[in-house]
Amino acid sequence: MNPVRFSSLKWMARSPAHYRYYLDHPPEQSKPMRLGSAVDALRFGHQKVVVSECTARRGKAWDAFVAEHVDSICLTPSESTVVNGMVVALASNAEACDLLHGAVQETIRWSMAGRECSGTPDVTGLAVTDLK
Repeated sequence: MNPVRFSSLKWMARSPAHYRYYLDHPPEQSKPMRLGSAVDALRFGHQKVVVSECTARRGKAWDAFVAEHVDSICLTPSESTVVNGMVVALASNAEACDLLHGAVQETIRWSMAGRECSGTPDVTGLAVTDLK
């Protein structure tokens, strides 16, 4: 059995049925999630971010671009502009930067009430910090 993660366990607050449904039917990544993942990747360098010349996320050209960059986060030019603004805002926030020093994206595992749990905070150092 996979360890419990907060991203899935938070569905239990709604009901056990919501939790089970989430586990069986993980949602597609939303635009805010995709942009946050791109900021995370640019900040921590764990995944490549590529920008297409396509202005929309549809059509044969977009599909070909995505197929060519399977292991990357694919953005449109307008999404890239937003993400770059977010990266600049993050870098210019001294308090945020202080919290982003330490061990980067190391998985933490523990057991609670006999159930294996895990989490991968972005940084563990002065505090446990998650960027998104």
